[in-house]
Amino acid sequence: MEWYSDNISAGIAESKSKQLIFLVHIFDPKNEIDNQLWSNESVIKTCKENCISLKLDAESQTCSFFKQIYPVTEYPTTYMIGLDGKPLEVISGELSLDEFISKFQKAIEAHNLVKNPVLSQAPSTSGHEPKIPDVPSESTSETEQKKHIDDRVAKAKEKLKEIQEKKRAEEEEKERNNEMERRKLGQEILRVKREKEEQELRKIAEEKRKEKIEDDLAKKRILEKIRQDREEKQRKYQQEKETTEQTQEAQ
Repeated sequence: MEWYSDNISAGIAESKSKQLIFLVHIFDPKNEIDNQLWSNESVIKTCKENCISLKLDAESQTCSFFKQIYPVTEYPTTYMIGLDGKPLEVISGELSLDEFISKFQKAIEAHNLVKNPVLSQAPSTSGHEPKIPDVPSESTSETEQKKHIDDRVAKAKEKLKEIQEKKRAEEEEKERNNEMERRKLGQEILRVKREKEEQELRKIAEEKRKEKIEDDLAKKRILEKIRQDREEKQRKYQQEKETTEQTQEAQ
């Protein structure tokens, strides 16, 4: 099955331009049970000839936009929307292939009657060739219906725009908050780095202070040792001198 790849607004515009049914199939990605249905050759051929077919994930934003106009109560649900924006048929739940095709054909017949009102005229019973009535370019009722659906589409577009703007504003706010968090984290990292550097400087200063104290103590020990050596030499010298004098006196 080839699904329309553009958005809802473009699909509506193209279906009106080509006078086709706008088919919207909404599915639940967690419970997609209708793959076999949409792979059926008869369904594919019928859709290709009569519809602009769009497939929507029930959890998507586009589907939320669609459900603001057309209610969806269960999945899967398939809307077949006519040229006036009104549903020709709404197929909900799991159906057999025959049931689905039957409802599909009813929608196509209803669409063809709206598209070609001449087909709905009863044949003449007077024995004369039936006269084909002139087809008005556009009735007042059709104009009002088109205006109604155009208004709904315009409101839905405006609502989608509001949703997108709100989402953009939320993303901008989230980005601002993330930027503030990044700045706070950067400042915290810088603070920790500075504290670590200060601790390293204090540690270095403390080590230098201890080294200086140890150097001063070492110098004091050396000076004290030198003083003690001098005193010891002086004492020995004095003793030797006294001994020599005593020896000389004894002779």
